[in-house]
Amino acid sequence: MKNLLILLIFSIALSQIDFEKHVVNNFGNGAEYANYADLDDDGDIDVIATYFGTPNNDGKIFWYENDGEENFTEHIISSSADGAHHIYPKDLDGDGDIDILIQIRNETDKIIWYENDGSENFTKHSILSFDSGNCTTYIYPEDINGDEYIDILFSTDCDYKLAWLENDGSENFTEHIVILSVWGTPYNSQVAGNFVRSDDIDGDGDMDLISVSSIPYGYTGSSGMGGVFWYENDGEENFTQHILDSGVRYSTLHISDLDEDGDIDIITATMNLNSGGNDKIIWFENDGEENFTDHVVTTYVDNPTYIVTGDVNGDGYLDVLASSSYDNLVAWYENDGEENFNQHIVTDLALRGTTINGIDIDEDGDMDILGSSHNDDTIAWYENLMICDDGFDCFGECGGDALLDDCGVCNGQNVDMDCSGVCFGAGNDCNQDGIDDVCEDEYTAGYTAGYDPGFIAGALSGDSNGDGELNIMDIIMYVEMIMNP
Repeated sequence: MKNLLILLIFSIALSQIDFEKHVVNNFGNGAEYANYADLDDDGDIDVIATYFGTPNNDGKIFWYENDGEENFTEHIISSSADGAHHIYPKDLDGDGDIDILIQIRNETDKIIWYENDGSENFTKHSILSFDSGNCTTYIYPEDINGDEYIDILFSTDCDYKLAWLENDGSENFTEHIVILSVWGTPYNSQVAGNFVRSDDIDGDGDMDLISVSSIPYGYTGSSGMGGVFWYENDGEENFTQHILDSGVRYSTLHISDLDEDGDIDIITATMNLNSGGNDKIIWFENDGEENFTDHVVTTYVDNPTYIVTGDVNGDGYLDVLASSSYDNLVAWYENDGEENFNQHIVTDLALRGTTINGIDIDEDGDMDILGSSHNDDTIAWYENLMICDDGFDCFGECGGDALLDDCGVCNGQNVDMDCSGVCFGAGNDCNQDGIDDVCEDEYTAGYTAGYDPGFIAGALSGDSNGDGELNIMDIIMYVEMIMNP
């Protein structure tokens, strides 16, 4: 009982976290989305953001340079981006620097990327255009077909489809339609513009698609409503739809292994068109066989706009972070380890909150919060003031012992992996093919306990890391394998 009491006190104390607000910028017109990356490759976290603008066509795209002390200098990427919306940092052209992918609402060019020349000078390239003006398109960058080039998944109510844009490696994009609908009654709102994501939902090695939908912009009917869907990839980018829920408006989407059981869960939220509650943050638990069970995270939220997950309090469990617009909340929902969630309000003064992200901006080991709010034109970060006497590990767990490996990846205690693909720990991707190899002892990486057939085959042929060359590690491993079958 005494130990339980001590644990309870420690748990309660650990969760009482204060946050200090720091404004990155509050001059603009409708702060819409904020994201982050080390854009200038100087080792700290920079901020990228969109300002939606007004009918005066004053939407803008910015990046805010961090000097390493969390003092941010504003740089304009574009001052003519009317209806600037979602923004993602991604190396689209594979040249080693971070480019900017953006969705524009009120212009003909709906999906645009800004090419970084390596010195943070940006050149605009249009990817996809629609004749319709004021409509919504949601985007997500990902290598959908496994060719190592970044493609773009999108959902739109401009012409009512879910599709992906295939990158040929030279940033020429070919559209592939996943599902298409036509405006009508009843309206097929499965493809109304709303959040999209991709991940390997069924664990078969290819990218599946996930989407949520509500009603499209300007639609006044009562049919369709919305739902939650995932699209199973057969390995050739032919997609089969699976419906998790329908007839309900969903407003946002995030994917992660929330219960940490080794498969991908789906976190989303329901919404009303007007304030007044009855909204929910929900997670759909994957049982590993793609059977999903819905669980409520909270009902104390009004029009959720953005959701992510992360370990806010350093207890080793993934919490849920959310912004919401009608109650002006930035909040996090503490996971007790059994996926029971307790709400903690960071602020209720983020006027019409639009985005939230969890990232260690000041690099002190704990998770801070980056957010945007439309009606007060604010991009801000909230400093996590948690004190951890035992220090944070690379997963952000207070007192944890996970360390970065030699490639900068948080792989538990596996610190002896070199970037050529040789590893001496457990659970690394030794041949760097995107599939984790199970490695046992020093010099036996992959061929005694590996579950990556490509790596095992490589080890048996003498080329352990799949680089096409026989090296000293290959010889050592090969000899040991022969002597110790």
